[in-house]
Amino acid sequence: MTTINGFRFRQAEQEYLFLPDANAIVEMDALSTALLDQFEAAAGNAEAAHRALQDRFAPEPLQEAWEELRQIGAIPSIRRRTPPLPPDLPLETVVLNIAHACNLTCRYCYAEGGNYGKRDRMMDSETAKAAVDLLMRSSADKDVTITFFGGEPLMNFPVVRETIRYALAAAENVNKRVDFSLTTNATLLDEEKIEFLTRHRVGISVSMDGPPEVHNANRKLSNGQDSYGPVHEGVTRLVARSTRPVAARVTITRDFASIPAIFDHLRALGFAEIGIAPVTSDDPALRLDEADLERMLDGFRLLTERFCAEAQAGRYLGFSNLSNLLVDLYHGDVRALPCGAGLGFVGIDPAGEIYLCHRFSGQDDFQWGHVTTGIDREKRAAFYQSVRQERDDDCAGCFLRNICAGGCYYEALTRQGDARSANRQYCNWLKQWYEIGLGAFVRLQREVPGFLEKLANQGKAKALQ
Repeated sequence: MTTINGFRFRQAEQEYLFLPDANAIVEMDALSTALLDQFEAAAGNAEAAHRALQDRFAPEPLQEAWEELRQIGAIPSIRRRTPPLPPDLPLETVVLNIAHACNLTCRYCYAEGGNYGKRDRMMDSETAKAAVDLLMRSSADKDVTITFFGGEPLMNFPVVRETIRYALAAAENVNKRVDFSLTTNATLLDEEKIEFLTRHRVGISVSMDGPPEVHNANRKLSNGQDSYGPVHEGVTRLVARSTRPVAARVTITRDFASIPAIFDHLRALGFAEIGIAPVTSDDPALRLDEADLERMLDGFRLLTERFCAEAQAGRYLGFSNLSNLLVDLYHGDVRALPCGAGLGFVGIDPAGEIYLCHRFSGQDDFQWGHVTTGIDREKRAAFYQSVRQERDDDCAGCFLRNICAGGCYYEALTRQGDARSANRQYCNWLKQWYEIGLGAFVRLQREVPGFLEKLANQGKAKALQ
């Protein structure tokens, strides 16, 4: 086990220390670096570390450096358990599984063809309105979000349209602002839908995996034909009309193509933001092996170099994996849990059942109430108590413990068999990716003054204005 409470890394010959309990980066001087070297070499023996440096440094600065390291929490390593959750937490977002049906049959679909292993179902307008009412009465902030999900949500576009109109009126009645987002495969994006969605400034994310040969390998239409053509047509219409930046969400599977090539293809189509994630699957024909993970890291490293170069040239590269990481580091938020699932946001299925998140739809163990009765707080509290007991133990010595906080519940269930446990499959990969991200953070802070502040506080579109 490490003897210091932090993660050491270098960038441009400068030593830095990332402090997990503060989610902060500290620039180290020669004395502090030497102290940490000796403290680790002595397996946490402070007296031995001091003795080893007495011939190199005077006693007073040596003691001052030691006290400073203690004050910032770098040494000695102290195990800090996360504080208890408050008894009630307001909603900020509802994810409406507006359609449990899809017109694609993607090989890796965790929703089992879009219907989550059951018959096709569509949410009716009354259920959607009840979900809006739940959000409005359960939220504390002025700003709330409604996300339309599926299956393919545009298969139920009349209810999407009616829900947006209803939510705008409901928000106005209680002096709130409502934002909308929608995840789609883009095949059903005709002029009527695009006109309505853009007029109401709906943020749209398109599931698209890259050039035709990559995309078509796993994403077929329900009739077995390739889907790239219809997706491309929908995306072309959308990016020409959208009033908000359009994002692409890429799923990569085993033996994937070049990540930079995938990124460049999607960027050329007009996507402003591109996020890339490994498949959530235990199928050996799909899941990434160690060689794939190494190639994925190489691809992310190349895109990170390009991101920094673009920033230096006064341009923004929409590699959202990195930009999201940089924003998190800038704000320094310490997470007790990996995301707001079940707390700040919940998933709601077509029948109005409330779930931990949209990915758990149809799984009774994670069903926590109904839109008409609200969230079962006892079930929620019991789940999070067990999550934190498990993950405090699993993640105690990890420098990402207050950033990733054990990772996605659904992925932990899929890969570990228990949503409460830490998602350990990608732990080593994630540590290497964050080391790349930490290096990019200090590099941009040094080489492009003001960029990170604008990115974090004014949004990606204004990062370089």
